[in-house]
Amino acid sequence: MEPKTEKKRERERLIRRIERILDRIEKEIDRKTILAKLEDYLDDSLSYSENYRIAIDKLKEWGLITDFDLMSEKERKEFIRRQEALVIRSYEEEVRRYMLEIRKKIEKENIPQIERFFEPIFEKIDVLLNDNNGTRGLVIIGETGIGKTFNVQRYLQKRGISYTLIKGHITPLALYSQLVENPDGLFVFDDVLRIFENKENVAILLGALDDGIVKWLSPQKLIALPNITFFSGKMIFILNKSEEKNEFVEALFDRCYVYRFDIPYKKRIEMLYTYAKMKGIPFEIVDFLRERFLMPTLRDLNRAFAVWKTKPSDWKRIVLEFHDELNEDLRLVYELEKKPISVKEKIEKFFEETGKSRRTYFRYKQKLKALGLI
Repeated sequence: MEPKTEKKRERERLIRRIERILDRIEKEIDRKTILAKLEDYLDDSLSYSENYRIAIDKLKEWGLITDFDLMSEKERKEFIRRQEALVIRSYEEEVRRYMLEIRKKIEKENIPQIERFFEPIFEKIDVLLNDNNGTRGLVIIGETGIGKTFNVQRYLQKRGISYTLIKGHITPLALYSQLVENPDGLFVFDDVLRIFENKENVAILLGALDDGIVKWLSPQKLIALPNITFFSGKMIFILNKSEEKNEFVEALFDRCYVYRFDIPYKKRIEMLYTYAKMKGIPFEIVDFLRERFLMPTLRDLNRAFAVWKTKPSDWKRIVLEFHDELNEDLRLVYELEKKPISVKEKIEKFFEETGKSRRTYFRYKQKLKALGLI
């Protein structure tokens, strides 16, 4: 075979290889122009590999490709896995350093104040109480066990504001009576879904929030109470995230200020150390929760402390057995959901690790959503 013909075929093979690389580039490029420019740099006196290196260097120089574009699919997956591991290790190390600094800082505090973590809620309460334009309600949504109700009550008490707490089940008559007796009062509702189980309760509350006119529509006769009353007070509804998708709760959104309260992970752990200092809870319990729980809450801390007091030699095992959120399969789904891979790959990895089904994966995923973790 003539040398010129061989060199021509070699160049054609090289151009096809470069075209395959260009196919991987997501951004818009003028392939013809790029290939024409590359031709000017190729030298038939050089070997195939030398010309390939020249072409690759030029493509990198022009900002068209990176080393990642040159990898095979298998190499890319391995590269991403290693990068994720590095990022996770770096983040975990950063969190450890941060937590150590926070722990030392709180240990030195004479009077730790947990209220500072709930200031966004207090601001929204002040807005509601000072509203003169007809908005009578505030909905506060947050995850279970984080201290919403406790701190709302504590704030109102510190400010000397009288309020009526209605928690869980209440009959329509009892609710109506409360509004008649306190027409300009402040009401705090907790465990809202149980209150909304009764449609008469819903009608009473929505009437109070709409125009303040509350009518007694039940066939049950009233004794010593009017059939209609006017409510000019305020209402605070405290909900867990899992309670948000409810038709009556959604009806509140149109009539109230709505605030979704969330504490980022670092602030959350700082809050737990602060609370532990206030309550005389050993910091080792917070350390343990931080290492083993996905998103520990004040309720988790109080429960773990109760176990620690009862079984100080074996408290860690008991806490883990009690706490469903620490399920290792659930933790695996949480980690997989953070990865930039397809749903199919996530389910395959879940099956490889646990031997459990696709349906189980999605059940755990729904639980993570309900917890507000994804």
